[in-house]
Amino acid sequence: MRRLGRSGLLVAHGGARCRLRLRLRLRLRLRLRLRLRLRLRLR
Repeated sequence: MRRLGRSGLLVAHGGARCRLRLRLRLRLRLRLRLRLRLRLRLR
Protein backbone atom coordinates (compact mmCIF):
# COMPACT_ATOMS: atom_id res chain seq x y z
CA MET A 1 0.00 0.00 0.00
CA ARG A 2 2.72 2.45 0.97
CA ARG A 3 4.71 1.54 -2.14
CA LEU A 4 1.92 2.79 -4.40
CA GLY A 5 1.73 6.06 -2.47
CA ARG A 6 -0.73 8.82 -3.32
CA SER A 7 -0.46 8.27 -7.08
CA GLY A 8 -1.41 4.58 -6.79
CA LEU A 9 -4.32 5.33 -4.47
CA LEU A 10 -5.59 8.07 -6.80
CA VAL A 11 -5.40 5.80 -9.84
CA ALA A 12 -7.23 3.02 -7.93
CA HIS A 13 -9.86 5.49 -6.72
CA GLY A 14 -10.73 7.10 -10.06
CA GLY A 15 -8.59 7.94 -13.11
CA ALA A 16 -11.22 10.22 -14.68
CA ARG A 17 -11.16 12.66 -11.76
CA CYS A 18 -7.37 12.73 -11.72
CA ARG A 19 -7.26 13.47 -15.45
CA LEU A 20 -9.79 16.29 -15.06
CA ARG A 21 -7.76 17.79 -12.22
CA LEU A 22 -4.56 17.58 -14.26
CA ARG A 23 -6.28 19.34 -17.18
CA LEU A 24 -7.53 22.10 -14.86
CA ARG A 25 -4.01 22.55 -13.45
CA LEU A 26 -2.55 22.79 -16.96
CA ARG A 27 -5.15 25.42 -17.91
CA LEU A 28 -4.35 27.45 -14.79
CA ARG A 29 -0.62 27.28 -15.61
CA LEU A 30 -1.24 28.45 -19.17
CA ARG A 31 -3.39 31.35 -17.91
CA LEU A 32 -0.69 32.40 -15.43
CA ARG A 33 1.95 32.32 -18.19
CA LEU A 34 -0.24 34.43 -20.49
CA ARG A 35 -0.84 36.95 -17.69
CA LEU A 36 2.90 37.20 -16.98
CA ARG A 37 3.61 37.77 -20.68
CA LEU A 38 0.96 40.51 -20.88
CA ARG A 39 2.42 42.20 -17.79
CA LEU A 40 5.92 42.11 -19.28
CA ARG A 41 4.61 43.59 -22.54
CA LEU A 42 2.80 46.39 -20.69
CA ARG A 43 6.00 47.24 -18.81
